[in-house]
Amino acid sequence: MLPKENKEEFHDEVDITDEKAKLRVIMEKSPFLIEIMKHEEHLREIFETNFLLNFYASNKYLWDYISFLIILIQNFVILTSYTSKF
Repeated sequence: MLPKENKEEFHDEVDITDEKAKLRVIMEKSPFLIEIMKHEEHLREIFETNFLLNFYASNKYLWDYISFLIILIQNFVILTSYTSKF
């Protein structure tokens, strides 16, 4: 399975009016796309065997939100601990 970014890139590069151009782009990109698919399959196998890694990888937005909240708390602590001596 190809990631969404690679699919979009492929669709952006292909000239949809010419069948030969489509085939040429597929032939040029096929080694690269095959390597991406092999890598994605390898990652899928790793995630299936390791529950914690799967949980961490599948909840990216949760970790982004938690990181953002931690940064806000850190900044608040820094702001409140700063004393001005003017």
